[in-house]
Amino acid sequence: MQNDHNGAIADYTKAIELKPDEALAYYSRGCSKANLKDHLRAIADYTKAIELKPEYSFAYNLRGVSKAKVNDLEGAIKDHNKAIEIKSDYADAYYFRANSKKKLGIPFVSDYTKAIELKPDYLDAYLNRANSKKTLGNPFCSDYKKACELGDPQSCDCHNADCI
Repeated sequence: MQNDHNGAIADYTKAIELKPDEALAYYSRGCSKANLKDHLRAIADYTKAIELKPEYSFAYNLRGVSKAKVNDLEGAIKDHNKAIEIKSDYADAYYFRANSKKKLGIPFVSDYTKAIELKPDYLDAYLNRANSKKTLGNPFCSDYKKACELGDPQSCDCHNADCI
């Protein structure tokens, strides 16, 4: 059954009982917990995955996402920084770091730009960068246009209304 996160958690827990040094099981269980919005317990699983596999960039990134959900924005940024240190072409880590930086009032637009450079079809990065540029009074129309081309109808409306 798709999206049976509680069932997945039970399965990953059993896998961990059988093989307690398997980082992927902790990471995957953390993902299921995060999907259930149980971010504190997800953070604990991501942390265990990182202890077992210190270069686990995906675990750092998703631990950062969960930390941001519980308003540990500084911790989130540190985790995204570590994910980027391990995997410099990790578009999602730049994207989520930008989201946390934005909430803290730290310059962030360059992280959206880097995410787009690494993943040219990154719709959410275009949308967030466009909205941020618009708020900051910077040119933003090309980002709305690209988001429209990538299939976001609301961006087409914004582009047509704001950029003609």
